[in-house]
Amino acid sequence: MDTGRERLGEYILARRQVLDFSREQLAALAGLSVSRISQIERGRSSDKPPNRAEGWDNLERALGWMR
Repeated sequence: MDTGRERLGEYILARRQVLDFSREQLAALAGLSVSRISQIERGRSSDKPPNRAEGWDNLERALGWMR
């Protein structure tokens, strides 16, 4: 069964590929680690990472997503 996190990870991966960003590039733009981007794309991200709101806001901006 697909969880919300897994679906979100799939959307993030698809958007990253459309933008032709490597994980390293997206991580640098979002201010997150490459490992963190990988976890998010696989639906394995933690609910409570440090600076959660800031990290997600940066990721949305890096992907060109509007709130």
